[in-house]
Amino acid sequence: MDTLLSVFPSDSTPLMVLGDFNLPSDKLHSSGLLNSFSLSFNSCPPTHKEGNVLDLLFTHPSPATDMTATPLHISDHHLVSFTITLPILPKRKSQHLSLTRRNLHSISPSSVASCTLSSLPDHDSFSSLPLDSATDTFLSSISSTMDLLCPLSTIRRKNSSTAPWLSDVLRNNRRELRSAVRKWKKSKLDTPHLLLYAPVQILLGRDFCQDFLLQGKA
Repeated sequence: MDTLLSVFPSDSTPLMVLGDFNLPSDKLHSSGLLNSFSLSFNSCPPTHKEGNVLDLLFTHPSPATDMTATPLHISDHHLVSFTITLPILPKRKSQHLSLTRRNLHSISPSSVASCTLSSLPDHDSFSSLPLDSATDTFLSSISSTMDLLCPLSTIRRKNSSTAPWLSDVLRNNRRELRSAVRKWKKSKLDTPHLLLYAPVQILLGRDFCQDFLLQGKA
């Protein structure tokens, strides 16, 4: 029993453990096991046709109420019914990130060149400048062109957290899988699909299962 309970979180997360434990209630209370895991033992009428209480219910943090045991003709155990109130978890406010960017797709190379050249000194004056001064002048002209043609704008995006199951290995496999799909769609041949897509798909599934099992053991 203690091995089973040690798997569950010890914080305030709601927990309900129900099953055919066949454990005497007096020994449960005397052992201090329930207090160690902050569990409530919910008293129930006999749950077996022989009149014994075999099916037990443990809850945390709220106890169960209105427990009943209804006989079933298909089983020697009764149907256990109860009412339990779960705490309402506060809704998490979606966090947004403010990003600053330039919309480079809205300008053309010719407009950038024309605007930059018009802000530079004439050819003779620019050629006579020292190298550092000429570089600073040119960079300043480009900066002014960018501010004029595509000024900085601020956008807001949701700060979505990465899925806990998406490890670095799975992310890399998914990247290779998408690359294989793009090559296959571009070539319209079966070779990229057979040589790249299928093996990567198998590898992705294998690594996902391995990570899932390792997390379960941890």
